[in-house]
Amino acid sequence: MPFFAGLAVAFLITALIGVLFERTLYVHVYGKSHLDQVLFTIGLVFMSVAAVDYVMGSQQVFIRIPGALQGRFEIFGVGVGRYRLLIIVTCGLLTLALQLILSSTRFGSRLRASVDDARVARGLGINVNAVFSLTFAVGSGLAGLGGALSLRRLAFDRYRRRRRQVLRAQIRGVRDLHHHDHCFDPAAAGPVCPRREQVASRLAMPSALVGKVAHRLATRARWRPLEYAFWLAALASVFLLPGRHLILTEIAWLALFALSLDLILGYAGIISLGHAAFFGLGSYSAALLAKHGIINEPVLALVLSGLCAAVLGFATSFLVLRGSDLTRLMVTLGVALIMREIANQIPDVTGGADGLQGVIVAPILGQFHFDIFGHVAYAYCLIVLFILFLLARRVVYSPFGLSLRAVKGNPLRASSIGISVNARLVAIYTLAAFYAGIAGALLAQTTAFVSLDVFSFERSADLLLVLIIGGTGYLYGGLIGAVIFKLMQDWIANLTPQYWQFWIGLVLVLIVLIGRERIGLWTGGVRVLAERVARRFAPGAAPVPVPPGEGS
Repeated sequence: MPFFAGLAVAFLITALIGVLFERTLYVHVYGKSHLDQVLFTIGLVFMSVAAVDYVMGSQQVFIRIPGALQGRFEIFGVGVGRYRLLIIVTCGLLTLALQLILSSTRFGSRLRASVDDARVARGLGINVNAVFSLTFAVGSGLAGLGGALSLRRLAFDRYRRRRRQVLRAQIRGVRDLHHHDHCFDPAAAGPVCPRREQVASRLAMPSALVGKVAHRLATRARWRPLEYAFWLAALASVFLLPGRHLILTEIAWLALFALSLDLILGYAGIISLGHAAFFGLGSYSAALLAKHGIINEPVLALVLSGLCAAVLGFATSFLVLRGSDLTRLMVTLGVALIMREIANQIPDVTGGADGLQGVIVAPILGQFHFDIFGHVAYAYCLIVLFILFLLARRVVYSPFGLSLRAVKGNPLRASSIGISVNARLVAIYTLAAFYAGIAGALLAQTTAFVSLDVFSFERSADLLLVLIIGGTGYLYGGLIGAVIFKLMQDWIANLTPQYWQFWIGLVLVLIVLIGRERIGLWTGGVRVLAERVARRFAPGAAPVPVPPGEGS
């Protein structure tokens, strides 16, 4: 088939597939949240990649282009490839054409009306479904055209294709962005100073009430029998499962990684699709410190790696204070992609696509050497996880943690009673970045290797799945989710080693279609039942707070 005819066919085929997916699948998630739409898209991408890999294989495919598009020529003394110029001109013309269509045609007016208010648009006689389907088809076709044009510069690689499909699906979700971003953002308004009488009333609060509140907070933070059982089981696994220490090590650092995301998602309501940026920075920091002998003690290198990630978290936290959930998703994803590209562009430091090799991690405290069976690594990761869990537990049960719940529930009301909304969001985001950096450093120290994969989008997507399985707004949710996810991944990989992503994607799609709220009701109900059983052994203990939408 001629090259240019192939481009047209690529556009038409992907447009038809886009319409099919939109009418049969995506139409069911239009009314759901941005996070559900993203998770649904991720699941479909995982399934599509596995299906295409099964049908076509994962071998590289090289494209033959016409001779007229080969070679280079000079423009003002700058050498430009002919094929690259074709891509630039094509993108420019398509951008101009889309701008004219959206701003100067009847279809563009109908599309804007449908995005602003679909119900009113239907009342005016606009076929909203047809408008959205056509828009979806054009967006899918353009994505397919872009993929066809990029094959000359990129090998046909399933991992690059997966990232491109996800980004394409994210961009197609922009139909909800206009209306959502024009809504009032309470957090962006900043703190509201309370009136003098409000301050005076708080100062005049009776000491008896203060003591009652303090007692209530202390009771909520009290350890419960099931918590003791959980950590005793984790300790027992060190001695009872010596042959599974390698996968248990992965579970430990993944649990810490999930805990870091839960701090911002479950307690502050900040949605992130680029948490791998902090994980990757922590990984590379620990690996570079060990390789060059800057800090030989793994524990000190671990803390320093976490601090490096915390600095990045603080610097980027101001980007997530304003805008909608979709805006935060795209901004955090962009940060992770930028970090990955920076690491890719300095191969002399990071090793580039080949990864950072030659990392030698010194014994822990000069006494405990890492072994190939993962015995020391698992004990090390478990201890770090427990210590940081204690810190996170102290934070979420403190007045600061309660204020975070208030900010998540109603930022405007929290601001009106004197809570500094932005300051708390920055603080918890920085702390979560520190935790993610520690998790990444654990990965680097226990494997003595780090690659660009630590910044990958798939790592952030898997992390969201872990939290969905275990539940958000509940510290043990990330830990339990990590155990279930890793064991499920290991089991599926043993059944279908090459196509295990298909089943992971299917789980994501089913979760969104069934509804995360219904799954939250189930997990919340189990949590409440477990709490009732625990109170039989500790009658004075207060119930564990269940996040809104969970439980009975």
